[in-house]
Amino acid sequence: IWLIGLFPLSGSWAGGLGQLPAVQLGLDDVNNDPNILPEYELMMTMHDTQV
Repeated sequence: IWLIGLFPLSGSWAGGLGQLPAVQLGLDDVNNDPNILPEYELMMTMHDTQV
């Protein structure tokens, strides 16, 4: 399952850089738990909202 992540990664406030690790940890937790969405894998494409 593809998710899109929209984060402020550049510009005067690049707060998305701090959010990315937390989002990735959440995706990893879901993907590594066989009881959550079995037979599926969550994947994310990310985009900079400041460009």
